[in-house]
Amino acid sequence: LFWTNVFDCADGMLARVRGSSSVIGYILDGMVDYITHIVVFVSILHGLSLRTGDPTYIWTIGVPAGLSFAWWCAMVDRFRNQWQERVYNKRTDSVEEVRGLREISAQWKASGTHPGQRILIDFYTFYVSLWYSGPVHSQSGDFQNEYVDQWKTIRGPVMRMAIFTGPTMHLFLIIVAGIADKLLWYVWFALVFGTAWGLLVLALKFGTERKFRMETEKG
Repeated sequence: LFWTNVFDCADGMLARVRGSSSVIGYILDGMVDYITHIVVFVSILHGLSLRTGDPTYIWTIGVPAGLSFAWWCAMVDRFRNQWQERVYNKRTDSVEEVRGLREISAQWKASGTHPGQRILIDFYTFYVSLWYSGPVHSQSGDFQNEYVDQWKTIRGPVMRMAIFTGPTMHLFLIIVAGIADKLLWYVWFALVFGTAWGLLVLALKFGTERKFRMETEKG
């Protein structure tokens, strides 16, 4: 699990440095991450159920903890995409992105090629429809040229807080809890602190967005 976490952090960096990143690679990486997290979480709850002899108690707190973890992973992903778009201009509106991917998938389907990549696109479109109710990002050229530094300064602390409790931190805590034989502590942490921290970050996000709108209107 430790090495999985290390390589998961390194593969995206390497792809960006080499200029070989792609949407399909991004989708595949995210899908593997979710499968890994689900398997690890279910395994933890199954093991705790056997050790405590009280599966009702373990699954009652474990399932909400796992859902909270999945929700926050999606939110962190959303924050990162918005940062990539507005600061580095490397992402696009997710709805437009999905529309373009579906067009490519339709072309592949018509030619009878790329069946595996079509499955990945279907998975990603389902993911976007599940977590994003509408366009995730919207910006104009004026925003990118005139307000990006101001937005980056205001949103930066919120972005750091979001990433602090992202999937990498959770996997690190699972490793530490496993070594210390305190996995039940981690489950309670994910349920209570993880959920509370996520709600706090979202509240700060809305506050910074309001502050940004007020400052840009004054400007």
